[in-house]
Amino acid sequence: MEDRKKPGSYRPSSVSSRSRMAYVEIQDGDGALGKKITQVACGFRHTACITEDGCLYTWGEGRNGQLGHNDFTDEFIPKKVDLPFKVAKVECGANFTIVLDMKGKLHAFGDNRHG
Repeated sequence: MEDRKKPGSYRPSSVSSRSRMAYVEIQDGDGALGKKITQVACGFRHTACITEDGCLYTWGEGRNGQLGHNDFTDEFIPKKVDLPFKVAKVECGANFTIVLDMKGKLHAFGDNRHG
């Protein structure tokens, strides 16, 4: 059987910790994000993270609008979601994302075929 390697990382990479929050050197459209990440959530083919200033960044497959960028485009690097509020918590499903704002209100985007 032929040993085929798929692109990607197969080993965990180190993440430094400062004040119990991960500081991750991920890239956004302007270069290194360079912000403390307070939470990360993963869906089927997309990822979301919240920075310490309450901003939401998403990347991955966007075909169902689950990235929250008001389109259906895939994003290969983290892109800030344009929101009129600060985010306290994020959770991702297979094709959707749900965020809780700082006032306790829920917001959802993406696939809504099952309510």
